[in-house]
Amino acid sequence: MARPTSCGEIAEAVSEVLRSQQIQDALTLARRSGDSGFVDNACVQRYLRAYEGNVKKAAAALATTIKWRIKERPAEIKCPACARCLLSHDMRIVGIDILDRPVIYSCIGQAMDRECVDEQVEHLIRTLEDGRAIMAARAERLGIHAESCVWVIDFHGFSILRDSNPKAGMLTARMLAHYPEQMGRVLAIDMPHALWGMCKLCQRCLNARTQSKIAFVSSTNGTLQADIESWTTASLQSWLLAEVRDNRRLEIQGGRKQYWLEPTVTCVQKPQHDPRGDIDFISSPEYKFSLTCRAREFQLSHPDVHKHFPGKQPHDVLEDGGSIKLLSLWWCKLVNLAVMVAAIAVAASRVEVLPAVGAAVVVVAVGVVLVGACGIAFLRQPLQQRKASYSLHRPQPTPLPQLAPVEQDEPKPMLHVPRRAEVLKQRECGCGCWE
Repeated sequence: MARPTSCGEIAEAVSEVLRSQQIQDALTLARRSGDSGFVDNACVQRYLRAYEGNVKKAAAALATTIKWRIKERPAEIKCPACARCLLSHDMRIVGIDILDRPVIYSCIGQAMDRECVDEQVEHLIRTLEDGRAIMAARAERLGIHAESCVWVIDFHGFSILRDSNPKAGMLTARMLAHYPEQMGRVLAIDMPHALWGMCKLCQRCLNARTQSKIAFVSSTNGTLQADIESWTTASLQSWLLAEVRDNRRLEIQGGRKQYWLEPTVTCVQKPQHDPRGDIDFISSPEYKFSLTCRAREFQLSHPDVHKHFPGKQPHDVLEDGGSIKLLSLWWCKLVNLAVMVAAIAVAASRVEVLPAVGAAVVVVAVGVVLVGACGIAFLRQPLQQRKASYSLHRPQPTPLPQLAPVEQDEPKPMLHVPRRAEVLKQRECGCGCWE
């Protein structure tokens, strides 16, 4: 089916989607649950654009989204990890670009809770719902209708072994299917080369319009500033550059940055960087829909981040008898790393998708055999020997410096000072002696 282009064709396609039986059934369920305001003409047009004008596929996807919204209630979702500690995730709306799209900024290194994938997806849903609320409020207040957001992903602090859980990608892709055409641009800053190769491979499977929305930039060679100049305001551009520099300072790593707090003014001539967001967005009425503004409700500021995110070391897992669990964890990480290596080779050789999948399967099979052999040898070792192999991971206390002994002088004899009773006795004696 050809994609509708004229206004008449678009209106006819929208009417056809709304008249379909599965949409009528889904809307009936939505009215009963009180959530029927999601579907409008703009929403149907987004689904038609996402499915290249295919009415049947757009209607089926929209019906699935309506049922999902009835079941999950995404507008009411609150991130449980951020309710426990605001340092858990670092994804928030920080400004509005020149096309009136909300700008989402996230830094992987500033997020302390990166193990629970389900809570990460819930946080992303909450952020996208905040973006929808901001766009609706600005449309009512200013009459400017925006339909998508901008997502700036800062990969500073990314770890292959910690942040390469395949479940995260699958759940995120499944969730974003309910928000088609909601990402107007995705900007990846300082992406590692291994992950970049895999993304380049996946990007080949996308259409040209979706590929044009994704950009890979670096914070060191000027590509970041050149890219954001085309779609940000002057104040938002300066804020993004300052935030990227600020997140690379050593003194704020490890959960020491509290992005929800207003900076203290120490110098009038040179004000400090405000981590909450762009000043134009902070002063707008729509700021109340952001997570940064709602952070005051939690009133949680945890300077001792290790108390809330202790994190088990490998030797702790071994002491708990979790050898199989530890082996399975490393197996998943190494297999995923093998897939990334295959993606790099495929992206560099510029082969077709089918040979790329075959190469990835071969690399994964080799990785499974190697990891399985290492796992069998690992499990056959005694427990004490396994603990010794992970002794380097055990945090050792920092020894105190040995101070040289301080030579002390010999104590001087104390000067005898007569007490009051001795003075009175001397006066009674009258001879001038001290008894």
